[in-house]
Amino acid sequence: MTLAAGKPEKVNIQYNFDKNLASEFTQMYNEAWTGVEENFYDKTSMG
Repeated sequence: MTLAAGKPEKVNIQYNFDKNLASEFTQMYNEAWTGVEENFYDKTSMG
């Protein structure tokens, strides 16, 4: 932003990236399962 003019300046940004959806879904599954393991308690289940 040019302070004297009070107008924003255009900023050009280019970025390319690759996603590995299989590894992202694996991580989401593992994080969800960890949450269940650490926080679930059923007093009637003694196993």
